[in-house]
Amino acid sequence: METMLLSKELELPLHLEMRFEQLHQQGYVLMHKEICKSLVRNDLDIEKVFNLIRWGIDG
Repeated sequence: METMLLSKELELPLHLEMRFEQLHQQGYVLMHKEICKSLVRNDLDIEKVFNLIRWGIDG
């Protein structure tokens, strides 16, 4: 698997920026798709857990 790291200072052509954002969103959909929410503790808000993961990935 390859990893792509883009700095905020890097300016992409518009078509690449749009494609990157599309792939970024698809990645989050896939991340949530197969997770069994019943395995998460009842005292945790699952959406907050997902947001913490997303914030950790986004930096």
